[in-house]
Amino acid sequence: MRCPAILAAALLGSAGAAGSSAAGAVPVYPLEEIRAGLQATALTVLAGEEPDSFRVEVIGVLPRGEAGSHLILVRALDERIARTGIAAGMSGSPLYADGRILGALAFSFVAATEPLGAATPIGEMLAVLEAAGLGEAAARDAPRLAALAAVEEPPAFPAWRRDWLSEVTAGDWPALCQPTVGGLPAGLQPIALPLFLGGELGSGAGGDVTLWEGIGLTPMPLAGMTGGGIGGAADEGARGGGGHRRLAPGDAFGISLISGDMVAAAIGTVTWIDGERLLGLGHPFLQIAPAEFPIRRARIHTIIPTRAVSFKVGTLLEEVGCLSRDGRPGVAGELGVRARRIPLHLTIVPRPGSEPRHYSFEVARHAILSPALLTVALRSAVTGETHALGGASMRTRIEVALDDGRRIARDDFFQTLGPGQTAAHVLAPVAYLAGTSLAPFSVAEVSVEIESVPELRALRIEQIRVPRPLVRPGDALVIEILLRHHLGSHETRQLRLEVPERLRGGRVRVMVGSAEAFYDWDRERAPQKYVPRDLDDLLEQIEQYPSDETLIVRLYGPSRGVVLQGKEIASLPLSKWRALQGATSSGKTAPVSGLILDEQRLPMGAVVLGGQVIELDVEL
Repeated sequence: MRCPAILAAALLGSAGAAGSSAAGAVPVYPLEEIRAGLQATALTVLAGEEPDSFRVEVIGVLPRGEAGSHLILVRALDERIARTGIAAGMSGSPLYADGRILGALAFSFVAATEPLGAATPIGEMLAVLEAAGLGEAAARDAPRLAALAAVEEPPAFPAWRRDWLSEVTAGDWPALCQPTVGGLPAGLQPIALPLFLGGELGSGAGGDVTLWEGIGLTPMPLAGMTGGGIGGAADEGARGGGGHRRLAPGDAFGISLISGDMVAAAIGTVTWIDGERLLGLGHPFLQIAPAEFPIRRARIHTIIPTRAVSFKVGTLLEEVGCLSRDGRPGVAGELGVRARRIPLHLTIVPRPGSEPRHYSFEVARHAILSPALLTVALRSAVTGETHALGGASMRTRIEVALDDGRRIARDDFFQTLGPGQTAAHVLAPVAYLAGTSLAPFSVAEVSVEIESVPELRALRIEQIRVPRPLVRPGDALVIEILLRHHLGSHETRQLRLEVPERLRGGRVRVMVGSAEAFYDWDRERAPQKYVPRDLDDLLEQIEQYPSDETLIVRLYGPSRGVVLQGKEIASLPLSKWRALQGATSSGKTAPVSGLILDEQRLPMGAVVLGGQVIELDVEL
């Protein structure tokens, strides 16, 4: 039945109404006193914004397979719940008996023929609240990717980008965010969190089913979202002084992951309110730290009954606070606090001659999660404006603003059989910054520009030709480069390389290739050249590493050179070269094989593939 204030007062006894700021004063039902057969009342929103109530019966209390953890097994007695079962979105629904709170409905049995579930005792949830890093504490000590933070030096940007793209393509990254919920009886699992998808691009985001389900979320339709929030007119309501009702136990609330032109938010139920502090879910959200997610009120339209998992469908309302703790017994947050997030501004020209389209998003801020959420938002926009499957070439530019005010920019050119895949390519610098162990995650804002051409543009380097095999010192070496287009046609580029007058005798090497080919060659020739030593060096590498449309031509000669703190120094006097070689044990220098005599970089308007090498003799 519907639970207005008078019913809530009856449920809670002398503790006051469920929506009052004194809700945190509700006495706790001691776990040791809970017995089989105890009748309790659960609060959750079945439709609208006011919580409804339904009766449950305690079956028993079981210890979980984790220290200090228990389960309160319950059976729903209400016919409405018998029809739908314990639905996705009910996580956190508080249970009351004799004016005291037992805990939060948090688990359900898979394929059960009865509405059976389990609750997390409130005492275990309160421990989460006491440990919560609320307010500004949530911003401290931003995490790094565990796999990369453990190494002494981060890998080079091009190598890291390869790994990042393979992870995104294979869908491996959600495993990093999958909460671990152990010690449960067979068949019992956390109640699914419906992921509401909405906004102009929300339907496209539903295609990332593997991504969402990989972090324990079930994509559902979002009926809409209204504006307002902390810092705006709705803020007065959030604090009880305006037209919006405060959050109360049993209310539906959203944990926002993406907002703006795409909306993605997980829906759960409030368990406990104590002043400005909040508890919910009764099980982990993503079990990440530090957590920092916007909290919004929610309106539920109905529960959709299914043979698998029934789920709530609703609308997100105004922002009211920040979720700042995400642990095994549930989540905790603070009302009236605004969570930081990362804005993403996108301009896309979907085809030559078309008008630019502009999109804006905000994603939750977290070192592991943010790059993936940015990728989801960007991929949805690109796919919606172009096509999901088919050849395309994409010219991109990304600008990243850091917390300290610095900005970096990078231009790229990609070819793809699925334009949406470009999202992971263009956002690789953000993922690299998130994964480095050189500094905490510090991305404040991201801007992306994309121009799309509905055709593949790629050039493979087939051959290098020179007029004669003998090089004269002081002459210009004319070379021809034979290139093959992806459809089979050929073109030839001719250019000149300067041979130094001082070069006498020996051999030189001409290398023509893509940026990736030169990176692979340089790893053998100058292995320390791409290893960033500090954050400034890392940012410089992101900006200066050539794009995939760059044709690089180099002339190499004999060398006495080294890489000194990531910078290549060649043609050193023998004495200095030997001295620096002797310093390689410090890790700051490394010898270089081959001196760069001349270099040219040509933008080709197509992705350059492969590389070729020839060697020539030098006259004495």
